[in-house]
Amino acid sequence: MVGHVRQRSMREQRVGGDRATWPARIGAQVRALRNRLGLSQTELAQAIGSTAQSVARLEAGRGARGPTVARLDQIARALGTELVITFARPARSPRR
Repeated sequence: MVGHVRQRSMREQRVGGDRATWPARIGAQVRALRNRLGLSQTELAQAIGSTAQSVARLEAGRGARGPTVARLDQIARALGTELVITFARPARSPRR
């Protein structure tokens, strides 16, 4: 699907010792930035033309699909940041 950040599946991945889906990791970053700026979910929602409930779902990593790249770009701009997407090879686990 064009416009959606997709991975092979929404399965949990091993990330820094935690098991988290990519929407949950993104949501945690959005929440941290929003809190650092002292914005409420309602204020962020108004800045991006959405609802506080939608922001709450995004921050919780919930939803059938992850946020679109366009929505993430809106959020980044509203939070005074730039959306940067990189691709990297998955970290290999040490051989035993």
